Amino acid sequence: MKKYIWYQVGEGEISRVDQPSVNEFSQLRRAIKEQEGLQDAASTLILRAKKENEQGYTTLNAKFFRDNCGNNFVGLIRKFDITQYNPIKVTLPGMSLFLFCLLLVF
Repeated sequence: MKKYIWYQVGEGEISRVDQPSVNEFSQLRRAIKEQEGLQDAASTLILRAKKENEQGYTTLNAKFFRDNCGNNFVGLIRKFDITQYNPIKVTLPGMSLFLFCLLLVF
């Protein structure tokens, strides 16, 4: 049975990637970059997750993945209840600054 990791880049469509076969956090970033055809380096993608009932997001990185998920994508999915209704949020480098600047203009 295939396992998917659900994500959303910015305010775009909610998408999914196959769970990487190697339990390295960098593989998830690479899979999202390839799936989306992004020009940015995979290492610059900012991934954040939260449980549906929480307010604040947790920034995901290799250290968090190792220390809190046991270097295991199933652990990551379970920790945050990641589904198509609660995807990982992906921010591109400079994206949040761009959105902030738009708010200042209008």
